[in-house]
Amino acid sequence: MSKRLEELFNTYLELKNIKDEFETDFEGEKPVFNVNVKIKSELMKPNYEIGELFIVDDFMFLLTSETHTHYIGYKVTEWVDFATDEDFLFKFADSDWMAITTDLFIEKEKVKHFIGILEKKYIDVLYDFVVNDVLLPAKFSGLSIPLDDLNYVQNKFRMEELSEVARYSYSVFFGDEKKNLRYW
Repeated sequence: MSKRLEELFNTYLELKNIKDEFETDFEGEKPVFNVNVKIKSELMKPNYEIGELFIVDDFMFLLTSETHTHYIGYKVTEWVDFATDEDFLFKFADSDWMAITTDLFIEKEKVKHFIGILEKKYIDVLYDFVVNDVLLPAKFSGLSIPLDDLNYVQNKFRMEELSEVARYSYSVFFGDEKKNLRYW
């Protein structure tokens, strides 16, 4: 296990604890988000298409598809050092980001704080991955590791991040949404 990654993970956990202490001013905004990202959202309007980014609750959300009642997509994080070959790496607003490619099912009315859209080259890769079931190219993903081995810091990170959005991982199973899935 990489000592650098272990130290970075400890820093992540410390920052996560600090973030959890902040009060939310209103739904979808916490002081940890980049001000430039918020300002850009005021200048653009969403089309609700693959590759658009939103703030939902207190996390970034990458839209990939929809059902009649839910938008489907991925949690986005700036902690790209923890990326695995299951994660989608991209640039947005002059920063590196990764989307953890575990489907989240979020009610449409919660997806309203638009912050921008990915460049076409990233949308094309994302489309192939989501719609055509093409593996992510190495250029757009992280390290290949066994995803069930908790000796890897990347897996610990993934569990921490997904635990924050677990309520959105299974909501689709409470309705008959899967058969109504629509891709763009």
